[in-house]
Amino acid sequence: MTSVISILCGGLTSPFGQSATARVRGRTDAASVRLAVARDPGMMWATYLPAQAPTAEGVFDFTITGLAPNMQRYYYAVECDGDLDLTKVGTFQTFPEEGSKRNHRIIVGNCLGGDWLDPRWMTNYTSNSPVLDIIAREDALLTNIIGDWGYNDYYLTNNGISDSVANSRAFIAENLLRPRQQALFLRRPMNWFWDDHDWGVDDGDKTTPSRAFKNQVYRETMPHYLLPSSTGFGIWHSFMIGDVLHIATDLRTDRDPNTDADGVGKRMMSAEQEAWFEDLLIAASTDPLVGDVIWYSSSPWLGAVGVNGQTTASLFDHWALFSYQRDRLAAMIEAFKMQSGKAFAMVHGDIHALAYDDGSNNSWGGFPVYACGAIDSPPNVRGGPFSGGYSTGAARYMRLDKSYYPGGSLTTMEGRIWDTTWKKMAYGAPLGFLPAVTA
Repeated sequence: MTSVISILCGGLTSPFGQSATARVRGRTDAASVRLAVARDPGMMWATYLPAQAPTAEGVFDFTITGLAPNMQRYYYAVECDGDLDLTKVGTFQTFPEEGSKRNHRIIVGNCLGGDWLDPRWMTNYTSNSPVLDIIAREDALLTNIIGDWGYNDYYLTNNGISDSVANSRAFIAENLLRPRQQALFLRRPMNWFWDDHDWGVDDGDKTTPSRAFKNQVYRETMPHYLLPSSTGFGIWHSFMIGDVLHIATDLRTDRDPNTDADGVGKRMMSAEQEAWFEDLLIAASTDPLVGDVIWYSSSPWLGAVGVNGQTTASLFDHWALFSYQRDRLAAMIEAFKMQSGKAFAMVHGDIHALAYDDGSNNSWGGFPVYACGAIDSPPNVRGGPFSGGYSTGAARYMRLDKSYYPGGSLTTMEGRIWDTTWKKMAYGAPLGFLPAVTA
């Protein structure tokens, strides 16, 4: 009997005044598939989307339209050659309508598959860690993986394999074969963008041979948001959840080598992506549907060569080595905050630690920063200083909670170690930044 091999939901939207949408992609060995969508987990009263013939690689791609917004729950399953496969029933809640003020939570993490906690939980540098079970139990709308969804470069290097389109496809498939990952992604949608280890090589950049492979396979495999790049290279994107604008940047596709001399022309973002980032902030500053902005950066932000003993070596693969572009982006963010009075914050990955700064050490924009990892990888930390300190190691991720009260809102970023709280940082809008609190 044919069946679903893997399945993912993502790309959710709830535009103002319109119905919500979701995207479901996956792999199957069937010749023909239909997507069933229902309001009950038993799929008793399902609506079926028109049949598709999967691609030569077995990939199917469905967009579900006409959904009710505002955190309504739906279930989905795939019919393979006439048989509904109930072994993989997924679920999601639609996002709050754009501009609306509904309490919600998302999960943010990075660095899966680093083979540190216990090698029994890793296969080919992809994760089956029990911390994923804890994340799956969270009452959240989205799992946001901001880089290093597996250590594909280690697997290829250690086995003497060159990257290719086929191997890039196999890497994503390998992640989704891990039972705890598939269980997590059946519980809620996921959004992923890469950093270096899932991009092609440690500290990789635009010269990395995997550049073309990864961009092609991301587009053909992942249930992604609109990718505004005009060239077909680069996966930067944005999305709205209620009145929060989320910005995800691609800091590998067009990145200049870390070893290049710093200067006005050295970039992590291409000129096109930088202009897109600025245009988003300009539009958000006057958009009544946007209450505040969160930027996801796969590279650390805080720190400078020569400050607190930091060196080029200790800040390698860090925004500090791209200081001219960092200064330009900081000026854009400062202008956004000043003109709009809206809150702005960053969540970043790469370092294997939970850490936060309330903005007091951020000389490049003055906004709060939270580091959200690592789920699996061994301890390390770079940059800073961080006003809230840091906690290095694995089994770490972040809750991002948005709550509303008369006249304002509160965003709480909470670091988690296994199923316990490390520290919380909270800030308000439009009341301004609130002192960080610990719990």
